[in-house]
Amino acid sequence: MKYLIIGGRKCGSTSLEVYLNMQGYNVLRREQLFTNIKGFETYENQYPDYKLVLILRNPIDRTYSDWKYAIQEKRTELNYRDYCLKIEGVNNPLRQSNYKEWFKNWNLKMYIMTLEDMQKIPNFPKLNNVDGEMSKEDRQWTKDRLDEM
Repeated sequence: MKYLIIGGRKCGSTSLEVYLNMQGYNVLRREQLFTNIKGFETYENQYPDYKLVLILRNPIDRTYSDWKYAIQEKRTELNYRDYCLKIEGVNNPLRQSNYKEWFKNWNLKMYIMTLEDMQKIPNFPKLNNVDGEMSKEDRQWTKDRLDEM
């Protein structure tokens, strides 16, 4: 079986790709969904022989993980809220987590998997939690920002 994995940044698409390859599946490619957005019909027409797997993550956790990864990679020294507010354009972490905006015109005919679903697969390698714990205040702040979008 052939798979095309598409997913948001920090949603687990790389881990799923590695796992499927280790299991002997043919994974065509992985696209960072919200930096190279295409309508669903484009994928369906361009890759008719592939199963499309869309992998998402809880939007609040995805936003926080994006910031933690940016710190780890030394791409920012901003605190969490400033990072969410000052990064502009398609790379804004709140915009990346606003799934309802990205999918408003999609007629989805694919399997949608969350990072949490993926971690329930038997023998799936345990993912390192580099994110740490998010404060309740930052979790609520992120939820409020996403609800405003």
